[in-house]
Amino acid sequence: MSLFGIGDSHKPAEDLELLVTVYDLPSRAVVASILEDAGIPFLINERGGSVSVVTGNSMLGTDFFVKNTDLELATKIIESLNDDEPPEEVAEEETEEEEDGK
Repeated sequence: MSLFGIGDSHKPAEDLELLVTVYDLPSRAVVASILEDAGIPFLINERGGSVSVVTGNSMLGTDFFVKNTDLELATKIIESLNDDEPPEEVAEEETEEEEDGK
């Protein structure tokens, strides 16, 4: 049961999977920017509606959903936020871009 957006995240479509839930606007902006830069389409589900607009934080969270086919790469990218190194796929693309630029 969900009351005022509190409770389980609502999966919006069959081919989408929950990637991550964030609880503040800066984290939301970072995750959105990283996914956009990687070319991974995503859907945002704000739990609790406009609470975060007033407070700048959302105790209920913001869910990021991605396609099943993008979940593995998106997960690696998000997990790399806590690491010093980017995931292999991203590091390989950056290396190729650097070589092309020389």
